[in-house]
Amino acid sequence: MSIWVKADASQVYMNISGVVLAEHVEFLRSNLMSRMQYGYRRITINMNNVVNFDSQGKQMLDYVRKRIDQNGGELIIEDSAGRLA
Repeated sequence: MSIWVKADASQVYMNISGVVLAEHVEFLRSNLMSRMQYGYRRITINMNNVVNFDSQGKQMLDYVRKRIDQNGGELIIEDSAGRLA
């Protein structure tokens, strides 16, 4: 897995690629949550080049989305088909 992060004054854009394994899920969760703690309320994740993303990863994204929503933010997930949510 590789991750590339770009941030400006109002949002964070993450590009994730490769195979996302179970051991990567906690790293991604903490990375996303730390962005929220830094005050970013809009996080966009581009997953166009993710080869495999298991159910643990999906559960983690659901958890992060709920936490960001509770704080008035927005988590946007994009894949090759376009914007997922």
